[in-house]
Amino acid sequence: MRDFVIMTDSASDLPFQSVERYGMKILEISCIYNGKEVKDDLNKNINIDEFYESIEKGDMPTTSMINPLEYIMEFEKILKNDKDIIYICISSRMSGIYDSAMIAKESLLNKYKGVRIEIIDSLSVSLGEGILAYYACKLKEEGKSFDEVKDWLNSNIQNSQLWFMVDDLDHLKRGGRISRTQAMVGNLLDIKPIITANKQGILMVHSKVRGKRKSLKTLLETFEQKSHNIKNDLVYIAHAHSSLEDEAKNLEKEIQTLLPIKTLITRIGVTIGAHTGASAIGLAFMGNIREDQKRM
Repeated sequence: MRDFVIMTDSASDLPFQSVERYGMKILEISCIYNGKEVKDDLNKNINIDEFYESIEKGDMPTTSMINPLEYIMEFEKILKNDKDIIYICISSRMSGIYDSAMIAKESLLNKYKGVRIEIIDSLSVSLGEGILAYYACKLKEEGKSFDEVKDWLNSNIQNSQLWFMVDDLDHLKRGGRISRTQAMVGNLLDIKPIITANKQGILMVHSKVRGKRKSLKTLLETFEQKSHNIKNDLVYIAHAHSSLEDEAKNLEKEIQTLLPIKTLITRIGVTIGAHTGASAIGLAFMGNIREDQKRM
């Protein structure tokens, strides 16, 4: 039986120690900020707070997707080592990365007979994508086969829950995601949108909460509701700027009060941070089937 490699992209926001622990392969997405291009390496070499400080000063970073040629080059390195590939990617509804990966797959299957490349559309982003890669690696470590890991992923995509709060509406306004009026009124009323990935793999506003304390409480309540009766052994807590570290740790304590569960705090990287801004904080976990929500 051929060995296989679990791959994902840097939009997954996985902590680098998890990637190293499981020997995951990460495909790095490019980001341009302050006039320079960097590769999202899961914050291994990037000064992530410098990145968020540039956003707070008004910079609007941009990201570019991985093209088919890059996929072919990275996939081919693995195939030449007689290993197959399971690649979990950012939602096809948020990026063209999935299409690029599929083009590369078809090209390589014609070139290398008998190999297997499975492209899994996570229908999520950030750690909603990353947690699927984490469980795929755990299953592989337990001795599960290529087909068993693939089938688990396809059966559990909709159980991957991602919920986060955005504190700074000005960044959403600058990015064209909300209007100037919505941002102004929201800031005046201290409105904090709670955002999630829906069944179709699109980020949606689930609710609008007044005040940071109440919004963090809403995240906690959502975790309690959505993880009910679901076997979970890890909750990821992600935050953008380091100024949110205390809130992340408080959220971690509250979760551990609810359940004796492993938690891991990590940072939102440049790929996702370019779209959320410096004030995002959220949770990712395996839970109940996602619901349809309103569009942002």
